[in-house]
Amino acid sequence: MPKSYPEIIVSAIILNDNHEVLLLNSFKTFNKLTLPGGHLELGESLISGVKREVYEETGLTPKNFKLYKFVEFIYGKSFWKEKHFIFFYYTCRSKKQKVLLNEEHQDFVWYPLSSIKDSTGIDPSAQSILEQYINEEVTDIS
Repeated sequence: MPKSYPEIIVSAIILNDNHEVLLLNSFKTFNKLTLPGGHLELGESLISGVKREVYEETGLTPKNFKLYKFVEFIYGKSFWKEKHFIFFYYTCRSKKQKVLLNEEHQDFVWYPLSSIKDSTGIDPSAQSILEQYINEEVTDIS
């Protein structure tokens, strides 16, 4: 029997100048809003992978990518298949707000960071990482 291994996922917290984050609607997260991202390809660096995934899913080419954190996702109920993922989250900035979705997503929204904590329409994993990001940003400012 072949061995199975965790899958590496790269994902982006794309911010604009209006203090909004780009969220995408996907059937893979039961039509909840989530962050753009996807599988790292064999031989691809993390930074190359996140830039590729962002472009493929949104048509955007944000700047200032910085590794934010990595998170394990082991058989979470918020994903449509039972999977073990290791997420590498990057933050980045986009001046452009016109999004060109690929076939993986049905819709998008530039979501105010100030409303993340009160939202019920965001995938729990994405909401958790965004709440951590917001809390750390507030701590860094004070």
